[in-house]
Amino acid sequence: MNDSLLITQRKSFQTSNTHLFCSYNVAFNLLSKFSLLVEHSKTEVFHFSRSQEVFSPPPLDLSPLGGPILNPKDSWRYLGFIFDRKLLFHQHIDFYANKAPLSYPLKILEKLLRKAILWIVGAFKTSSSFGIEAIASLIPIYLYLQKLRGRSQLRVHSLPANYILCSLMESNSDTFPHLHLLSLSSLTKYQCGLIKGHLVNMDNCFNEVFPSFDLLNPEFSPGNRIIYCFPNCFYFYLFSKSKDQHFKSHIQQLDNLAIESSNTPSNTLIVMDVSVKNNIAFSIVHVHIHNKPIIKILYHTSNITSTEAEFFTIRCGINQATHLHSISKIIVVMDSIHVAKKIFDPSSHSLQKHVAFILKDLREFFSCHQENIIKFWEYLS
Repeated sequence: MNDSLLITQRKSFQTSNTHLFCSYNVAFNLLSKFSLLVEHSKTEVFHFSRSQEVFSPPPLDLSPLGGPILNPKDSWRYLGFIFDRKLLFHQHIDFYANKAPLSYPLKILEKLLRKAILWIVGAFKTSSSFGIEAIASLIPIYLYLQKLRGRSQLRVHSLPANYILCSLMESNSDTFPHLHLLSLSSLTKYQCGLIKGHLVNMDNCFNEVFPSFDLLNPEFSPGNRIIYCFPNCFYFYLFSKSKDQHFKSHIQQLDNLAIESSNTPSNTLIVMDVSVKNNIAFSIVHVHIHNKPIIKILYHTSNITSTEAEFFTIRCGINQATHLHSISKIIVVMDSIHVAKKIFDPSSHSLQKHVAFILKDLREFFSCHQENIIKFWEYLS
C-alpha cells in the first residue's frame, strides 16, 4: 500500500480532528496487525473552508499513536492537482502556467543535445545520456541554462551605480538620495513574494557579489606598503607535516606560546577556524587576554569560497585585537596560514578589499609603538 486518504466532514475543526484521529487509529491498528509499517512523517492534514474570518484551524495531535503533531497545510497536492482551502485553484493555475511553457522546449533541447553527443562520441542510441555527456565533456542542458541565468543576473552588478536598473533594486537603495517609485524597497515582503521576474532574481543574488579589487587604495601604493614601512613587525611560523620531529617541536612551541600569553597581559591570543559545508561557510574567532576569553565571534554565510571566509575571519579577529588597550603582541593561531600571507602580498588579487581593511588596522597598531608585532602560527586542524 502506497498512500491512503481519510476524509471527514463536520461543522467544527475540533469535531473533524476527533473523527480523523479515530479513523487514523483504526487504520493504524489494522495495518499493524498485517505487519505493515505506517510512516507518520509523511502524514499530512488539510482543511477545506469557505470562512471569511481568520483561518487558524487547530493542529491534529497524533502523539498518542507515536506520530507527530500535524499543523494544517495551506495547500494539498493530490493526483496532479493543487487544492487550496476555498477551491479557487489559484496556486494550481500559477504552478502549471509557469511550468508548461518551459517544459516542452526544454525536452526538445535535451533531445537535440543527445543526438549531437551521439554523433560526437559515436555511441549507440541506447547509451545512457549521463554517460555520453561525461565522455563528451558536455554538461546537461538544464545546468547550462542555469549558468546563463546566473551570469545574466550577476551582470547588473557590473553596471555603473547611477544606472537606472540599479535604482530599482532594494540592495542599492542606500546609494540613491531619492527612492525610485518602482523600486523594490517601496514594496512589502508579501508584495515582493508575489513578483516573479528577472529584477527580483538579480536582487536576491546580490550577496554573491563582493567588490574585491581595490587597486587605487593607498595601502597598495608602492611607497606606502606595510611590508616596507614595518618589515620587522610580522612573522610566520609554519610546520612541516613530513617531518615528525619538527611537528612535535611545533606543537610544543604552541603550548608554550599559550602559557606565555596567559601570563602576559600585553599579549592577545586569537584562535580562528573556518569550515565550508553545503555551500555555507561557518567562521569562529576567539580572542583571549591573560587566559580570559574576551571576544567570541560566530558568523555564517553562503555563496562564498573558503578563502573569502578565511579572509573575513582574519579581518574580524585582527580588527577586534588591534582596538584593545595596552596590547603589544598579537598572536594568531590558524590552520590556513597561506591565506594570511596574502595580506602582505603586494600583487593584485581578488581579495584586496579585505586586505585593505586588515592593513589599515595593522598600520594603526604598528604606528602606536615600535615594539608592537603580530605573529601567525599554523596548526593542524
